[in-house]
Amino acid sequence: MKDYYKILDVPRLSSQDAIKAAYHAKARKYHPDINKSPDAEEIFREINEAYSVLKNPVKKNIYDADLRAEEEDVRRSNDNNYSFTGTNRRYEGVSLATLVRCLNKERIDQSTIIFHRGKPYRISAFDGSKVTFVPVEMSKKQENTAKNGGYVQDETEPEGNLRDALHFYWYDMIHSTRGIVLIILFGCIIIIAAIQFFMNFTISSRSSYTNETVIADPMADMPKETVQPNSPVAGMPPNGAIQWYQNIAGNIPVEVSVPKGNDYYYVLIKNADTGERVLSVYIYKGKTAKITMPAGNFAVYYTNFPASEWTGPDTVGQNSLCAKCRIFLALSQGTRSKTRLSLKPVSEANSEITVVTYDEFIR
Repeated sequence: MKDYYKILDVPRLSSQDAIKAAYHAKARKYHPDINKSPDAEEIFREINEAYSVLKNPVKKNIYDADLRAEEEDVRRSNDNNYSFTGTNRRYEGVSLATLVRCLNKERIDQSTIIFHRGKPYRISAFDGSKVTFVPVEMSKKQENTAKNGGYVQDETEPEGNLRDALHFYWYDMIHSTRGIVLIILFGCIIIIAAIQFFMNFTISSRSSYTNETVIADPMADMPKETVQPNSPVAGMPPNGAIQWYQNIAGNIPVEVSVPKGNDYYYVLIKNADTGERVLSVYIYKGKTAKITMPAGNFAVYYTNFPASEWTGPDTVGQNSLCAKCRIFLALSQGTRSKTRLSLKPVSEANSEITVVTYDEFIR
């Protein structure tokens, strides 16, 4: 393919005005009526051919794409046509990257004759990554001897160990256009898999708050004399431990949080109409419990106590003030956002609660 940019003697990123100016200058110089040289007519014809393509944006874009593709093909062809004899094998049609690796591995040195597209060269300079070649003049017989390298490969000789083979393969791969494309595709697959894993993990985490997956009785089979994992004292259930008293299903998320401090909270949620217990939950200081509730109206009772006043799950609230929230949980099936309830310590000064007796609290 002809290089129209070289014919008009302009850079490839030249504007249309620069291309037009170069065309007029070249056309005046090589016009057959002015220039009487034998090849003037042929040069003038090529100038007109080049300008007819480069002045048209559509034709120019197509030509640029074809020119780049041809140059890439030539580069690839040149880059994978190196042949030489190493210390233990003959290398035929390998890439320049492989040649560099052989130099670094000292499998060849600068005295080695390198054949590129059938022509002999010698290495004049090598800095660890860049190789400079100079042509070598030799007879046909000398070329054949150099190609052999005085080395006759045995049919049973191994081509090198697996580690070296993989090293050369991946080194060539990441330095080629195909390798870069494959790496990008592999990276996209990893990112998509990571996103899918995160989505599945999020869904799994949300589903863990449904009443089908919570422990029906967190105190079941719990040793009374030992400290449970993440529990401050012996026998105290872990943070967020829920006990359901009714077999009801729900999908409305509710978050109950308590302030930081020295106290732990025991929360009872009851049916506001019948007064029957629905569930109970333990919440550690500064923590949040996530519950999935059914639709309905619910009353919230709770008590807070320091770890030193823990007397067991059956008597919690006997030695501390108990309260009933003045705000009911009115949950409907159309609720999409989470309902959040922030509890404050039970005291006479807390206007958001009504202090109740232990009997009313526990029944």
